Amino acid sequence: MIDVHCHSEYCPHARGGIEEYVNFAFKNRGIKIIGFSEHFPLPERFIDPAGDSAMKPESLEKYLNDIKALKNPNVLAGIEVDFIPEYAKDIVKRLQKERFDYITGSIHFIDGWGFDFSEDIFREGLKKNFNGNIERGISSYFGLLQGLIKLDVIDIVGHIDLIKKFNKDGRYFSEENPVYMKKVKETLELAKERDLLIEVNTAGIDKMVGDIYPSRAILEMCYDLGMKLTLGSDAHAPEQVGRYFGNALVRIKDIGYKEIYYIKGREVKGAEIAV
Repeated sequence: MIDVHCHSEYCPHARGGIEEYVNFAFKNRGIKIIGFSEHFPLPERFIDPAGDSAMKPESLEKYLNDIKALKNPNVLAGIEVDFIPEYAKDIVKRLQKERFDYITGSIHFIDGWGFDFSEDIFREGLKKNFNGNIERGISSYFGLLQGLIKLDVIDIVGHIDLIKKFNKDGRYFSEENPVYMKKVKETLELAKERDLLIEVNTAGIDKMVGDIYPSRAILEMCYDLGMKLTLGSDAHAPEQVGRYFGNALVRIKDIGYKEIYYIKGREVKGAEIAV
């Protein structure tokens, strides 16, 4: 079993040391490969709306050294990076200086709006930034994700439909909305061109939407496009490693997938699915 999306105390809004995650994963969850993907330090001049969204720049070297010190080839050092267009060149330059096993690309900010922080912030930001027009918000979200993919620095697309986090029972939009599905397909096709992995992220089950990222419909699109999947819990505490993986594996096996994948040393590795 693989879990390539774990955060530790190097993430300001997570708890627990790296070894705690590793021990719990191997002893209690049957995980064979665990990957950490701490939030890459945000640009110095970017105003973090939450104040604790990412790792501090001075922590990056220690984070990598702590994983290296374990001397365990099954513990991977990844990173999760956001796309902030005005700082894109700087972000790419900084990423190229480091040696990660893999880079996951995710969107958490739309023009400084931390849309996934809470439903109140989501609702207020949607009104402020897009006059309440969810289709414009959707287009902006996927436009940023496509921009990140086009930088050609990531290996994995993280929680591709995070925009649905507060969309319980379709309260903000229908996932059958033509604008939504068009943007999803465009994004998947871009990712396919670059042979990126799509992350199946189980953290959404614990969120308001109560569903895995991405939805079954999107996973079926991935299958039809011949895209590879990876698996992540988005753990922010040791006991969250591998959470709900049984649910995820049942879904992806039912769609037709036989393998999941991970990245090590920026190279794709495969593993047979088992439940």
